[in-house]
Amino acid sequence: MDSNILGFFQQRMATAYAEQAWAVALISGMNVFVAANTGKLLNGFKRWTLVTAVSIISFFAVGFVWSRHFIFMHYDTCLKGALAAASPGSVCSPENVTPLCAFFAIWSGVALYTLIITGLWAIAFRILVVERSKGSEDVL
Repeated sequence: MDSNILGFFQQRMATAYAEQAWAVALISGMNVFVAANTGKLLNGFKRWTLVTAVSIISFFAVGFVWSRHFIFMHYDTCLKGALAAASPGSVCSPENVTPLCAFFAIWSGVALYTLIITGLWAIAFRILVVERSKGSEDVL
């Protein structure tokens, strides 16, 4: 087995994970910023502009996180297949992992990232809607 191939698979997996983490950090920061500064933002933008922008960006981020998850899983499968082909006796046999543990190992991270993004979106969205009842005027 060529170690360059294994290194490539590992590098692609690390890249997919890093892209997920950065997307969550950036979008979470954006939603917290909007929630904390809604009054100021509404002095320069119409409410529908902010609500639309926050919603579109947040939901695209969820799609991006899921796409990185599937790319990670693709390269993980490739890596496991390459290692299994190179070694007649698998060191990490899938039989050693219960189905429940395997499910949580595969889906817990992407589920948490999805909850963080959608939860902070919901907070920003709710604050934007509540701010309307305080009488702020839409500008743009």
